[in-house]
Amino acid sequence: MASRITRINGYKLDSLFPDDSSVIHTTSLISGKRVTVPPTTWKREDKLGAGAFGTVWRESERETGQLRAVKVVSKRELNVWELDVLIDLQDHPDLFIQFLGWFEDPYATHIAMEYIAHGDLAQYIDNHGEKAVSEVKEITRQILSGLVVMHSRQICHRDLKPQNILIKSPSPIWVKITDFGISKKSLGTSLRTGCGTTCYMAPELIGLLPTRMKVGAGDSYTNAVDIWALGAVVHKILTSEIPFRDTYTDNSTTFLSGPDLGSMSHQSVKLDIVLLSAYCRNSKRFPTECLERNNVTIDGIGFVGSLMVARPAGRVTAAGALNNVWLGGTEAPTLEWKNGFARIDSEDCAFTLLNGHGELLN
Repeated sequence: MASRITRINGYKLDSLFPDDSSVIHTTSLISGKRVTVPPTTWKREDKLGAGAFGTVWRESERETGQLRAVKVVSKRELNVWELDVLIDLQDHPDLFIQFLGWFEDPYATHIAMEYIAHGDLAQYIDNHGEKAVSEVKEITRQILSGLVVMHSRQICHRDLKPQNILIKSPSPIWVKITDFGISKKSLGTSLRTGCGTTCYMAPELIGLLPTRMKVGAGDSYTNAVDIWALGAVVHKILTSEIPFRDTYTDNSTTFLSGPDLGSMSHQSVKLDIVLLSAYCRNSKRFPTECLERNNVTIDGIGFVGSLMVARPAGRVTAAGALNNVWLGGTEAPTLEWKNGFARIDSEDCAFTLLNGHGELLN
């Protein structure tokens, strides 16, 4: 713990606060090293977003006009892992938000990052849906490349969703993973705290897995929660809908509600917890209807399904998903498709073929 704090302190920027909306730095990060610089004044401009654990502001440097994003987190809410993870991932600026150092006032910690002007993937889906669909494979490859790095370093994001994927460039499409506020390293410890955003949370995070499918004692889980979340993200890009979304109009089914993560209006969406629970118990097939209505190919449906296998150990890894045939690789789920529907078997990651009436095909 002491060595981690020492490392984090090596990225702290010496700062003065002349007023409530400005800060003056006398140190800066250059090539990942803290160096003394002439005083630079940054002025707070617009609020970029706010969440449960902090507010993000756009700031500009007085002399040059250079922009940055600064996340302000109450010291009571700060997750030290966020700073640790940002430091760990700075050697991949192509995949992750660039970390520019941190500073503090008596009440809050300020995390400085690169400013990305083109918004996030949720906004991109809303405003450029058809273009996003045409780019879905490249977007997916880039996110998976980031997950390969993170998971190889035992880092679990735990809140992967469209808002936490930023559009660095719309043409050619270039995305970056951001917001490591609830991320954690699993070195020597188990991941146990249930957290995330409802519509992108894996079933093991909301207590839906049968005991036989669990990966460890109690409520522990693995990096496979990020794989499930990516499946939901890809489904959202392809269909503009989350998987397992409520399609009922009455109140006869129990639901989990969460923010509409594909809309700036933040309307409520409902997750059909009964359907998801039945899928986890292997008594309902994976709901492919929305994918089919949007003319997603068999390989595309299979890809989403391989990410969203209920049993965590049955989900494809990030490296395996990168080599999936849908993304131009050589690996495919061990299945054969016939006419009709397919059900992803959540116990052994096989597909059982069904006809249009939900009956098993021979």
